[in-house]
Amino acid sequence: MATCPGLASTDTGTDLRKQQDRAAQMNPNSRYFAGLSRARQQAALVALNGPGPEGLQATLPNGIHVQHSSRGCVSMAQQQLYGDLAAWFRATKIAENLPGGRFGLVVNDPTFTAGVTAWSGCMRQRGHEVNSPTDVHRLFADPATAPSLDKEIAIDVDEARCAASTGLADTAERLDARYAAMQRNQFRSELAERQRLQHAAVPRAQALAGSASWSSPSPRRSPLPATQPAE
Repeated sequence: MATCPGLASTDTGTDLRKQQDRAAQMNPNSRYFAGLSRARQQAALVALNGPGPEGLQATLPNGIHVQHSSRGCVSMAQQQLYGDLAAWFRATKIAENLPGGRFGLVVNDPTFTAGVTAWSGCMRQRGHEVNSPTDVHRLFADPATAPSLDKEIAIDVDEARCAASTGLADTAERLDARYAAMQRNQFRSELAERQRLQHAAVPRAQALAGSASWSSPSPRRSPLPATQPAE
């Protein structure tokens, strides 16, 4: 299969999803959890996340109020690493929700919706009855009803070509940059606080890693790789 200029991978969205599914199945933490009884699974979740959503709270950019337990292994680890657990929770929840909010701003911008109309016309000329890029992504969301791999590749190629020829790709990039700048200005203090906490956590993380390396068994005996991300 040929690749588009500048792209090193030939994997399709379906290929990547299958790779992610396989990786999740092979994850030692997930496999261990799946092997527990239902009662022990519940106890493990309580130990990990705390007994209830109490102690930490934040108001997201969309106005939704969220809460989380200040107890449990995750919160204890974050407290040890970042120092101010409440500040870290607030700043992180806001930062994590900015991309989703920005996506909504972009796709609802009149400039973008006008571009989608032109893009949809281009796709129809190529034999694809879709109204938006979201329709394309929805086609492959369910592996049971997704088109064949050859069909997926053809649609992906035409989608990219139409996005380029109609200017939709440039429009999306320009709008994303504009709304990102607006968000950085609106949430300047929260983003700065998160960055400050991250920087302050570096020496603590280094100290903890050094202590673990000194006291833990040799890597050969460890059940998890050193780079295994936290669950």
